[in-house]
This record gives sequence, C-alpha cells and structure tokens, in this order.
Amino acid sequence: MSEAPQYTLRPAGHEVVDTAVLGTEPILPIPEQRTEAPSTSSGTDFADVTHIAEAPSRRADREFVGYMGERVVMDYWTSKVVGQPVRRHQEQLIHLPGRSHPLLHTDAIAGGDLTVVHLLGWTESIHSQLTKDTHQALSHEIPYASLDTLASYGNDGSLPDRSFRSIRRSDIKRAGKRILEMAYDQYEGRRVILVGTSMGLPVSFALLHQNILEGYPLNVVAVAGDEGAVVTPKEARKKMAFSLLPHLGKSATHELVFRTAKDELAKSLKCLRRSKPNLHDLPVLIRQAQSLMEGTSKEVIDVVTEAYADRIFLTQGERDPLREPYLEARPGVNTKIIPGKGHAMAMNPYKRAHGIGSMVRRSGQYR
Repeated sequence: MSEAPQYTLRPAGHEVVDTAVLGTEPILPIPEQRTEAPSTSSGTDFADVTHIAEAPSRRADREFVGYMGERVVMDYWTSKVVGQPVRRHQEQLIHLPGRSHPLLHTDAIAGGDLTVVHLLGWTESIHSQLTKDTHQALSHEIPYASLDTLASYGNDGSLPDRSFRSIRRSDIKRAGKRILEMAYDQYEGRRVILVGTSMGLPVSFALLHQNILEGYPLNVVAVAGDEGAVVTPKEARKKMAFSLLPHLGKSATHELVFRTAKDELAKSLKCLRRSKPNLHDLPVLIRQAQSLMEGTSKEVIDVVTEAYADRIFLTQGERDPLREPYLEARPGVNTKIIPGKGHAMAMNPYKRAHGIGSMVRRSGQYR
C-alpha cells in the first residue's frame, strides 16, 4: 500500500473551468486574496495550509449564474504519494438548468478518455471526510483515469429547491434520469466506468436502463458495484426494514474491530466522527429510503445485465443482507464475495478505495 498522502488545502473561490479543456489551466480565476488565518473548512488536519480566497457560502452557490454545463471550482486540495506526481482534487459545482450539482473531481495524470464516475451510498455526502479521503485515495489507485465523485441527486444542495414536490421527486428512478441528463454533456466522447456504492448501484441501474431506452448516448464501458443495494421488490421491504439498521451497526463494529489494523483504527474513528450525514438533507434521506424499499424490478435487472453482460463487476460481503441472488445469478455478472463481511463499507478510506480500484482494473477498461 502506498504511503499516506500529505495534504495542502487551497480554497479557490469561483474558479471557472471549461469542461472541454478539463485538465488544463482554469480560466477566469479570482485574484488571490491573502489572509492571515489558515482555513480548516474541510475538516482535515493540515500540516501546511495556504489560504487564498474565501469560498462562497452554500447559499451563494445556489445563486451563481453561469453557462449551462460549466464547472465552478469551489475548493481544492493537493496530495502526494510515492511514484506519482502531486494530485489536485477539486470540489466543483456544475451549473445546470434550474439547479447546480456538486461533485469532487480529479484529473488523470496523463490525459486519456476514461472517466470513473462514483455514485455514493445512502446518507453519504461529498462534504464528509470519509468521502473526500476515499475520493483522494481512489484517484491514487487509478491515476490514469479522470475521477468524479457525484453527490447523490437530492443531497448536498443538488435539488432545484427544498419544496415538497422536489423532495418527493428525489427517488432512485428519477435520480438515475437526472444524473444521466447531466452526464450527456459532461462525458460526451469519453468512456465511462460507473461505480455504485450501496444505494449508488440501484441509481446506476436506473441510469443504465434509461441510457438503453434512449439509444446509448452515454458510453458506459463497465459497471462496478461496491456492496450494492440492488434488491428485487419482493425482497426489498423484508431486507431493508427495521432489521437492517441493527445489522449496519453490528457490521460497522465488526469492520472496525476485526478488519481494521490497530495503527489505522484511531485514524478511521476520527474520519468517521467528521463524516456525519447532513441533517439538512433528512427529508431527502427519508424519501430515498422509501424508494430503496420499493426495490429494483426484475425487468430492469434483466435489461441492464443483458445489455452490459460481462461488463458488470460486483463486490459483496458474504453476510450482507442486501445481496441479491437473482442479480448474482444473471449471465455476464462477475461477483466477488468477501468472506465474513456484512453490509458496511470499509471504514478505512484507503482500504475502501483499494477495493473499488480493484474492480475498475478487473473490468479490463482501465488503460
């Protein structure tokens, strides 16, 4: 395993990026404004911090007016591991009709046409330390691919507004459609590997189903599921009802006590403490939970697995109650079972990123 990266945070205000030239120098940067106190807004301890400009408030983000599909850099930090150049990780905002969508982005170290798009699990936020550390570690696992970690549709301010109607429309199926609409513009001419963590996998399946119906406008070359929650409707309510929450607590404890090295335990607990769900998104989280309990229809599973046969790669815990035998038995679905593991994403972001990176490499598309 590569050494732990060293961070340098550089909040960057409104730094506008032309999506056609991602990976080059940004255009229209705000002039540097030096301040005396270092920023600690990201929640990480930094040994060497240079504060350049105050990033706008989240409320101001919603009011930003720019070109459709334009990416605005809200924040960035850098990291370094042995054998790779310094990597720059950006917190971005994509301006869309009627709303903006936040994400984390890191360019590939040598260009190329491959983008890995990571769709997060239930309650996960791109502003949490676990998500940021996982994104950073994954970028070092797959340095020759561009990496986008997208906020789940509805979370982190990605809805048009906070009305009951908008919250009601933050279900899994609509989330897949909204992300696909955004992906048309953002990934045109690129190969895409979709990675879905837990809830992110049914969102991926909803996106892929819509992509098939619309004639494959998005070039998805592989799909990876990290403890995916694709469950048929018949089993969904039974598996995702009250018994799931105690299982998650038990699995998380087992992951920390028995599957985390002692020297990494304190770091993992500290990361978890800084990665609480955003209570502002609680109504959306409730709607997403309702949608998850409706399950993914066998028709959608059949259509997607047939169209993407031999390009779907899953990693599931042996004791994960959300394992779906119907999905695992479909032709062309490659499943790796982790002995003794339940449904609890690795608490160590480096371990989690290594697992996702392994699936991306297994796909045969990482080149």
